[in-house]
Amino acid sequence: MNDQDQAIVIGGGIAGVSSALSLADSGCQVYVIEKKPSIGGHALRFGCKATDQCNSCGVCLARDKIIKAASCPNIHLLTQAEVVDVQESGSGFVVTVRRKPQFIDVEKCTACSLCYQRCPKPDRAISRAYLSPIPSGYVINQSECLLFQEERGDCDLCRTICPAGAISFDQQEELITLRASVVIVASGFSAYDARRKGHFGYGRLRQVISGLDLEQRLLAGEAKSLVPRAAGDVPRIAFVQCVGSRDPHIGQDYCSRVCCKYAVRAAAKLKFQIPEAEITIFFIDLQRTEREFLGLLERMSGKIRLVKGLPVEIGPAAEGGDRVSMRYENIDQGRMERADFDLVVLSVGVAPSEENQSLAQTLGLKLGLDGFFAPLDLTDSTITARPGIFLAGTCQGPKSLVESILHGQEAAMRALALMRRREEVRHG
Repeated sequence: MNDQDQAIVIGGGIAGVSSALSLADSGCQVYVIEKKPSIGGHALRFGCKATDQCNSCGVCLARDKIIKAASCPNIHLLTQAEVVDVQESGSGFVVTVRRKPQFIDVEKCTACSLCYQRCPKPDRAISRAYLSPIPSGYVINQSECLLFQEERGDCDLCRTICPAGAISFDQQEELITLRASVVIVASGFSAYDARRKGHFGYGRLRQVISGLDLEQRLLAGEAKSLVPRAAGDVPRIAFVQCVGSRDPHIGQDYCSRVCCKYAVRAAAKLKFQIPEAEITIFFIDLQRTEREFLGLLERMSGKIRLVKGLPVEIGPAAEGGDRVSMRYENIDQGRMERADFDLVVLSVGVAPSEENQSLAQTLGLKLGLDGFFAPLDLTDSTITARPGIFLAGTCQGPKSLVESILHGQEAAMRALALMRRREEVRHG
């Protein structure tokens, strides 16, 4: 195999998958390095926002691409892996990858769940990343598995029950050396931890959840169970915007850009599934930047309430029961108000990945003041100061699913153009 026809994508989220597919479709052999046991990133945790019509959330498109990438013969997935060194070699790179053992052969695993059911520590010692991860197998956590603990070093219940013989405790950590002409960084983002906003009650009040929590409930088809109530009660749901965004006090004074569209789409989905619900969105201002989003806002006019202002605090309702009480500023009315809700959804912001600092040092790249990877030129956000290394998706800044897909494809096109120029020079 010619090294000049190889590419490395760091990160198996939707931007990385989109880059890999574009490269693979052009004949490249692509190695996708993903630190988790499965590819897809946050996209596999999102639920479709379609009601009686598509609301252009991008979830279905993303899932189709992830499934396609997993079966593409030109794409080689290295999960449970991270890049530890990158050196230039000729017109390309030598990349060293550390891969942790998964202890389960994903090619043999049928995801029958017998190992999970038999394990004394399910979800801790053995688990799946999502409801339907890709690849679909389970993974064993060495730090929790009893086989690796002194007090129960003889436990192998999962191995004895596995009908496919997929469990292998002989797997060892390995260092893999890869050569490639280009590298695309698609390391994704971290969701803001809503616990840092203690006055909102996340982690203390069960009625307060994050947007990602809601996504997983929607994905599991559990929307109607979100607001249990007595017969005759009208369910009341609130969305709170800019939780971890546009806040200079926490060093994240930028707009996450996706939260407004997410909240309105999610509110439309809940209103469709729970027609009697009263839904309110509390916001600073709405980012009205897409035609489809403006159309959705128009369709939801009169069906959801929009309040300009954010909560000051959220706590248990005065009369007890299952509701929480929110005290908030109503800017248009110029006063403080209070209301009770059955469910409060915190639209958490897009924060830089926790690995950005160490990965930037390994790659010899710079981060911006906001903690995201800094492009060489703002007119092309895929190009870095190091020739041959490109940026894709939310590692460079907040983006929606569709924007991440397009950015990943753009990074691949830039990488392919560079590879072709080098090829022309060699044969010139």
